[in-house]
Amino acid sequence: MIDPNLERRFAECTELVDAWKLFMELVNRAVKPPKTTNAQLEQQFLNTKARIAILHDSFMESLKDDKQVGANMLEIVNRAITLRMLAKITDPEAKKMEQEWHEVFMLLNGTVSDLNEERARVATINEFTHNMGKMKSAGFLHVKAFFTSIWFKIIAFVAVFVMVVWGGPAMGLYKWDSLRRVSWLKPVVKTYLNVGRDTLGFKFAYYDMDAVMKVMKDAAVPGTFAVEVRTDKNPNDTTTPTMLDGMMLFGSDRKELQTEKDLLLKAKYYEYIRYNADGGVNTAYASIFFMDRTEDANSFMSLFNQYSSQMPDQYMVVRKVNVIILLYSTSKSYLDEVRFKRVDLLQPK
Repeated sequence: MIDPNLERRFAECTELVDAWKLFMELVNRAVKPPKTTNAQLEQQFLNTKARIAILHDSFMESLKDDKQVGANMLEIVNRAITLRMLAKITDPEAKKMEQEWHEVFMLLNGTVSDLNEERARVATINEFTHNMGKMKSAGFLHVKAFFTSIWFKIIAFVAVFVMVVWGGPAMGLYKWDSLRRVSWLKPVVKTYLNVGRDTLGFKFAYYDMDAVMKVMKDAAVPGTFAVEVRTDKNPNDTTTPTMLDGMMLFGSDRKELQTEKDLLLKAKYYEYIRYNADGGVNTAYASIFFMDRTEDANSFMSLFNQYSSQMPDQYMVVRKVNVIILLYSTSKSYLDEVRFKRVDLLQPK
């Protein structure tokens, strides 16, 4: 086969050998007696220097070693401004230039010889086999470039993210509820759940009650004030059973009522808040249950959904993943206002 790039470099370096010889011949005519310079020789000298500068790139492209010596070719050419100026240099300066020229000449000759040997080697190569090898090399480079690119990092991040969020739980490797119980994972798990839920809108569980109470109690909401807050690790106070009784979320045998109470008793944290409207005209109550297991919140809502149609208007039930909120007010409009100004601020929507 024939390599066009190799052929070009061989031809230009071969031409450069002749130009480099001519350069030194013209220099010698100017520096050695009888020193000869005229307009015709000056023009030939300038043309030779220009041709050397053009061919020099192929010389440098072909060099594997001694690139500094190759680069010195142009330095020699640049110092030799005109033949008339060369005629004025001293003998030591002339000998130094000749020595530098010879060093470059030896390297140039060796390069031409190497290029010719490479041409002979390439001529024996099957072109189809060579092209297939180039395709394989190019494919490898493309694959390598992909795996080191920002796009691969993005894809890998997304894949890991999807695996962590959905893959692991789907395969039963772990549940986010169980990870919430690992204390040394708190910085990672809490941040991940909060960002995923509050920023991205995913239905991620709350890590603890703090984020819920920040909205339900501490948020600056005009017209609705949290005037009483009571915390009890055991939510079986008089408020919760009374609310559940009034909600009528049970059948005729009332078995579901006890199940609902038992589910709420499993709450890891419980908060009770009384809200007053501006002027104290209306009052609403919120019982907030933080479930350690999201499936307990699911179970409660399954019972609620069965009997929600028979619940009186003064009650309301809202679920935020693993948090159950029971609301009560004698004023339906104020109940709606509390939900709008407090509960609906919680993520996910």
